[in-house]
Amino acid sequence: MMNLLVFKERLRQFYSKNDFYLIPAAKFVLALVTLLVLNQYIGFSAPLKNLAVVIIIALLCSFIPVSLTVALMAAFILGHVMELSIELAAIMLLLLLVMYLGYYRFAARDGIVLILMPILMILKVPYLMPLLVGLVATPASVISVAFGTMLYYSLYFISENTLRITNLSTDDLLTKIHMFMEGLFANPDMYVAMVVFACVVIVVYLIRRLPINYAWSIAIVTGSIVNVAGFLVGGMLVKSSSVSMGALLLGTLLSMAIAFLVNFCVFSVDYSRTEHAQFEDDDYYYYVKAVPKISVTTPDVRVKRINARRSRHPRTTERSSASRTAASRNSRQRVTVSSERNARRATERTARQPSEKE
Repeated sequence: MMNLLVFKERLRQFYSKNDFYLIPAAKFVLALVTLLVLNQYIGFSAPLKNLAVVIIIALLCSFIPVSLTVALMAAFILGHVMELSIELAAIMLLLLLVMYLGYYRFAARDGIVLILMPILMILKVPYLMPLLVGLVATPASVISVAFGTMLYYSLYFISENTLRITNLSTDDLLTKIHMFMEGLFANPDMYVAMVVFACVVIVVYLIRRLPINYAWSIAIVTGSIVNVAGFLVGGMLVKSSSVSMGALLLGTLLSMAIAFLVNFCVFSVDYSRTEHAQFEDDDYYYYVKAVPKISVTTPDVRVKRINARRSRHPRTTERSSASRTAASRNSRQRVTVSSERNARRATERTARQPSEKE
């Protein structure tokens, strides 16, 4: 456990130092994955499926706000649908405008939810988003989850009825409109998913706000149970649900695991050191429950080199040792010459002394 906490602290420090680069990189990866999934699901336009175009759009998304990224993804979807049918693209434009205005009015900060919800439903793991939204957002984010679900089912209808839409002529405008509206708004699976996801978001939000120990963990487990029970009850009511029991359980378990990972990264506290305080003023009594966060200090490992640093190039080492030997030889020669010179001067000085006395 301590190793995980140290690893998390190092990740936090790394993010705080490099967030200027990490945030655009994360937005680029998110946009790239979204565009690639959309191309595989409704790839009707050949120019938009070009990898160079996809990379350019993803790079653009990494430097613009999330709200503009939502608008750019909507334009990307319209470009594919327009290649299939202009009339259907006009209907999708009206639907996306209603979604965008509703999202911008009630949940402007949840653009990432509106983008990820249809992508997770395409990847068959939509149960993760309601759990995460309930943990880190507010009940207003139900609108973004609902719009994302509706967007997925509209793309699902287009993908499953491509041949029917293509065979209709341009004069069958009313037929196309009726077929799209009936296929989207008469789909009971969409309403079941929207209701269940809304219940999961609200239940998780209410439980994780309770002043009890392990509220986040209880919220995750309870939300997962509500998710499974809701889809089972909804499938029994509509009697035409396309949700598989095995896929439902497997996706819910995977979503629970990821939600617990987010809980560990975002809300790790030590309930064993919980403190309760009570005080009052002239108007109120205050009952405070203080739960400390789990904080660790990363070990500062420093390596001190004792041995002399060796040169990486042996030739350079040989040259340097040869130059040192030559220098020492020259210095010895200078010392010998100077010693002989001093001895000669001393001999001459001794020979002069008797003559001076005479």
